Amino acid sequence: MSLAWDDELLQQVVSDSDAEHPEEILQLLKELLDLEQQVAHLARPRNILIKIDQLLKESLEEQA
Repeated sequence: MSLAWDDELLQQVVSDSDAEHPEEILQLLKELLDLEQQVAHLARPRNILIKIDQLLKESLEEQA
């Protein structure tokens, strides 16, 4: 991850959300932030957008 973000702030956001699985949510947010940064540098981000879609679907299915 070449762009730094505030891990403490991410942890606080997850903590404030009262999510059932905070560590999983935190990991998902970090992965999505990393993928978003990768997309920002690409002219054709299709594969990364597909990966983001898969991650979100998997996360929603696990929580259903």
